[in-house]
Amino acid sequence: MRFTFTLLCLCLSLFAFSQIQRGDHIITLSGPGASSYGAQSSTAGDLGGILFDFDTEVSQFSLQPTYGYALTDRWVVGGALGITSSRYPASAGSGDLNYWDVRLNPYVRYYAVNHERFGLFGQIGTGLGANKNGVYGLEELNLRGGLQFPLLAGIRVGPTLDYTIRNRNNYLTLGGTIEIVLNRASGEEGKPTAGFKAGSIMLGSQLLQATSTRSILTGAVNVGGHYFLTDRFAAGLSVGAGGGRYDLGTAANDRSFRTSQMSASLSGRYYFTTNRNLVWYGEAGIGVGRLAYRSDVALGDLPIDRNDFSVFGGVGAQWFLRENLALETGVKINRNLVNDSWGTAVSVPVGVRFFLR
Repeated sequence: MRFTFTLLCLCLSLFAFSQIQRGDHIITLSGPGASSYGAQSSTAGDLGGILFDFDTEVSQFSLQPTYGYALTDRWVVGGALGITSSRYPASAGSGDLNYWDVRLNPYVRYYAVNHERFGLFGQIGTGLGANKNGVYGLEELNLRGGLQFPLLAGIRVGPTLDYTIRNRNNYLTLGGTIEIVLNRASGEEGKPTAGFKAGSIMLGSQLLQATSTRSILTGAVNVGGHYFLTDRFAAGLSVGAGGGRYDLGTAANDRSFRTSQMSASLSGRYYFTTNRNLVWYGEAGIGVGRLAYRSDVALGDLPIDRNDFSVFGGVGAQWFLRENLALETGVKINRNLVNDSWGTAVSVPVGVRFFLR
């Protein structure tokens, strides 16, 4: 669940107007998928992507759109489609490990309050899917409540609270969402164009989430974006941190497994074209990260302390759906240094960017 809790967003919401109307199409931004690798800049891989690691020969693919349709001004039906596929090469004594999963999470949402400057909704959903082990489904029930505020015309942000009921564990998750509302009169004539200017801000998905169960407690935050120094050049910054505690033992024999992670990156992006519906760019940057695993008892190779350093670059394109909204994809190459060993990966993220001008 992705969310931007900034003072700027709150100030802008005072002047923005956005209300769900019958016939609206709602896209919920999810987080980085298979296209994420190492300590990189704020990714636009909200809708999925492809990753291939040349050194480990690990390959991953993901497609994860979340779509909703407003039946009325208060009722919305939709769902999240998740398609993932991973391949891990053979290791000593074993063959290739191939994994795939297709999952559908339908939901029904009702807006108790649907005002131009404020929305309050309740939502109920479930999940079903299939993988190489067979078909599964209807094994969980998700209850969600959320608040929404307009960030820009057609873009709503707000906190969410989820309670997921499963066979063995129930999950309580505090997070947030960024949702894009399409098929609404925007007042724009003709094709929207990329009219960048100094001072513009470009954002993608953001992450702020905390999850709690009887035996698991996790939290993560990852925020970032780009600031335009000129009408063609933008500086990118991304910072993130996360961690978790997993209780593996019993009341009589306490055993726990803990993780912590920190990352940061800086990048520069130059647009080869501008003031067009379809624009092209190049980007390069560096990133640093630290990952730690701890356990109270001997468990595999633990403890682990890993320091990452990455150099990345690539080219991509943005197709503008509105003046403040664009689809983005591209090819990124990442050279990642992990504990004195270099690795190389290529990724193709697909996602959404929106702009504060």
